[in-house]
Amino acid sequence: MKKIRTKLLVIFGLLFLLSIGIISIVNVIFTIKHNNEQLQGYEESLLTSYDRNIQGQVDNAIAVLHYAYERYQQKEMTEADAKALGQQLVKQLRYGEAGYFWIDDLNGVLVAHPEQPQNKGTSRLNIQDPEGTYLMQNILEAATNKTNNGFSEYMWEKPGVEGLVKKRAYSTLFEPWGYIVSTGNYIDDIEQLVQAQYDSNKKSLTSSLMNQFLIIVALIIVFIMILYVFSKRLAKNITNIATYVEHVAENDLSKEEMKLATQDEIGQLSMHVNRMVENLRNILQNTIQTSEQVYEASQQLSSASDEVRENSNQISETMLGIATGAETQAHHATELSHTMHAFTQKVTTINQDGEMARNTSHNILQLTNSGNELMQASIGQMHKIDEIVQQSLQKVEGLDTQSQEITQLVTVIKDIADQTNLLALNAAIEAARAGEQGKGFAVVADEVRKLAEQVAQSVAHITTIVLNIQSESTIVMSYLQEGYREVEQGAEQIQHTGVTFKQISQSVTEMVTNLDSITDNLSDMAQNSQVIQQSIEEVAAITEQTTAGIEETVATMQMTNGRVEQIANNAEQLAELSEELNTHVTKFKL
Repeated sequence: MKKIRTKLLVIFGLLFLLSIGIISIVNVIFTIKHNNEQLQGYEESLLTSYDRNIQGQVDNAIAVLHYAYERYQQKEMTEADAKALGQQLVKQLRYGEAGYFWIDDLNGVLVAHPEQPQNKGTSRLNIQDPEGTYLMQNILEAATNKTNNGFSEYMWEKPGVEGLVKKRAYSTLFEPWGYIVSTGNYIDDIEQLVQAQYDSNKKSLTSSLMNQFLIIVALIIVFIMILYVFSKRLAKNITNIATYVEHVAENDLSKEEMKLATQDEIGQLSMHVNRMVENLRNILQNTIQTSEQVYEASQQLSSASDEVRENSNQISETMLGIATGAETQAHHATELSHTMHAFTQKVTTINQDGEMARNTSHNILQLTNSGNELMQASIGQMHKIDEIVQQSLQKVEGLDTQSQEITQLVTVIKDIADQTNLLALNAAIEAARAGEQGKGFAVVADEVRKLAEQVAQSVAHITTIVLNIQSESTIVMSYLQEGYREVEQGAEQIQHTGVTFKQISQSVTEMVTNLDSITDNLSDMAQNSQVIQQSIEEVAAITEQTTAGIEETVATMQMTNGRVEQIANNAEQLAELSEELNTHVTKFKL
C-alpha cells in the first residue's frame, strides 16, 4: 500500500517540476525572442548609423562641390576649371577605411570615380548586377525623386572577397551642375558586426540559461526539502487520525480525543472525528441505558401479564361457579314453574268447586252429610293449598336469595373487570414507554381493555336483569304472601265452617255470601297464580340468558388468557432481544 506521504511527494514533485519546466521553457522562449529583437534592433541601429554617416559624408562632398561652384560664381575660375576642381576634390575625399565618392550626371554617365578612372565618360545607365538590378537607374531615381530617402542597394564586387556582396549607396543631386554624388558601403560589414553581437548574446544567453538551470536545481532541492518536512508533518497527522479511527473500528472508544495543533482541513477532520466518537459514545451509553430499561419493562410486563392471567383464571373460575349456580337456579325455576302450573290448575279446580258450592248452596241443608264430606275434603285441599303456597313462597324467597347472590357475584365480576381495565391501562402506558417494541403489547392491552369494558357492560346488563328479577320476585312474594294469607283465612273459615257446620242451616245466607267471597278470591288467586307462573317462566328465561352471558364471558376470559399468554411470550422475547442488544453494546470499550 502506497503511503500518502509518498503520493504527496510524487504528485507535488511532478507538479513543481512541470511548473518549473513550463516557466523555464517560457523564459527561454522569451529570452531568445528578446535576444533576436535586440539583434534586430542592433542591426537596425547599425544601418541607421551607417545611413546617417554616409548621408553626412555625401553632404561633405556636396559642400566641396559648392566650394568649387562658388569660386566659379566669384569668377575666380572658369566653370570647366571649377568642375574639374570639384571632381578632383570629391575623388580625394575619404572616410573610414575605404570609403570614397563618385559622381555621375543625370544621363548616367560616369563623371568621376577614384577607383575606376578609366570608365570616366562611359554611360552606366543600363548596368545590371547579377540579380538583374539596374543599379544606375536606381541611383538616379533615389537622387532625383528621393526614392527610399536617397538610398539604393545592389550586388557589387568587394576587394579581397570572392563573389558579390550587397552594397548600400546614398546619392544626392548637386543641381547647379547636374551632378549626382554617391557613396556606399558593403553591408557584410554590418552583418559581421551583427554576427559578433549575436555570438556575444548567445554566450550571454548560454550563461544565463546555465544560471537559471542552477537556480532551478537549487529551487527543486529546497522545494523537495520543504515538501519532505511538510509531507512528514501532514502524514504524521493523518497517521494519528488513522490510528485513532482504527481503534474506533475495533470497538475501542476509550482513547482520549486527538489534539492536533493545526487549524487546516486536517485539524477540522480530527475535530469532526472527535465529535463523531463522542456522539457514538453517547449513543452507546444511551443504548445501554435504554436496553436496561427495556429489560426491566419487559420483566414488569411479564409480571403484569402473570397477574392478569391469574386474575383471568380467578374470574373464569368465578364465572364458572356463577354459571353452575345459574344453571341450578334455572333448574329450580323450571321446577317452580311446573309447581306453579299445578298450583294454578288446583286453584282453577277450587274456583270451579266454589262455583259449584255457590250453585249448590241452596241445597246445603239437604246435603249436609254430603256437605260435611265435601267440607272435610275442602279442609284437606286447603291444607294442600297451604303447603303448596308455603313451598311457592319458600321457592320465591330462595329465588330472591339466589338473585342477591347473583348480585354479589356480579359485583365481584364488575370489580374484576374494573381491575382488568386498570391493568390494561397500565399495560398500555408501559407499552407506550417501550416505543416501537411495545406496539404489539399496546394492541393486546387495548384488546384486554375492550374485553374488560364488554365484561363491565355485560355485568351492568346482568345487574339490571337481576334487579328486575328481584323486583319481580318481590312482587311474586307479595302476591304469594297475600295468597297465603287468603289461604290461611280460607282454612280458618273452613275450619270454622266445620266446627259450626251444625249451624249451617242457620247461616245459609251468610255461607252463600262467604262462598261468593271465596269464589271471587279464588278467581283472583287463579289470576295471580297465572301471573306468578309467567314471572317464574321469565325468571327461568332470564336465568338461562344469564347462564349464556356468563358462558360467553368465560369464553372471552379464556381468549383474554390466550392474549395474555401472547403478551407474556412477547415480553420474554423483548427481554431476550434486550439481553442480545446489551451483549452487542458491551463489545464497545467506552
